[in-house]
Amino acid sequence: LAAIESGFLGRQIQPVMVPSGRSQVEFAIDESPRAGLTLEKLASLKPAFKADGNVTAGNSSGVTDGAAAMVVGSLDRMRACGVSPVAKIVDWAVVGVEPSLMGHGPVPAISQLLKRVDLGINDIDYFEINEAFAVVNLHAEAQLGISRDRHNLYGGGISVGHPPGVTGLRMMLNATQHLQDTGGRYAILSMCLGAGQGMAMLIENAAAL
Repeated sequence: LAAIESGFLGRQIQPVMVPSGRSQVEFAIDESPRAGLTLEKLASLKPAFKADGNVTAGNSSGVTDGAAAMVVGSLDRMRACGVSPVAKIVDWAVVGVEPSLMGHGPVPAISQLLKRVDLGINDIDYFEINEAFAVVNLHAEAQLGISRDRHNLYGGGISVGHPPGVTGLRMMLNATQHLQDTGGRYAILSMCLGAGQGMAMLIENAAAL
């Protein structure tokens, strides 16, 4: 909600007109975030998978739809077209993990990526890790030493939803905009995947190129 109220997310959204009865309304704000949600309400939700489990609808990503777009190209081609890039895709890593522990995927993916590019965890200014479930992010924070003040500052899958095929680009937009706003150099995007995978990508602020 804070990212909506501050206008951060609005800078990424192109409003569209959608049918509503006999007229049309402008659609320009994410619908998933819920005002008035309290810790007490979240604690009252029933476990989703096991009777004694901790995973509930309140700490799981929402089922939503959405759309996003971004142009990807070489620096030479962009310059030839008179277009200024906003970020560079530096490298990425894809790993496999035990399928029953698919939520662990971001940890080895990020670790492998950092090794490939010869950077440490503290060289990364910002992280976007998909909140398939809250425990995915808690595990990554604990295992990698990622501080809360540089991780998912603008909401994640739990708050704004997790539309398959869109989430990765939504994370890219957040990370790119964060680097532009703060002058940071590097950001990592990561997510777990069903059947036991983890993916991570390193991007660099175009201002540093």
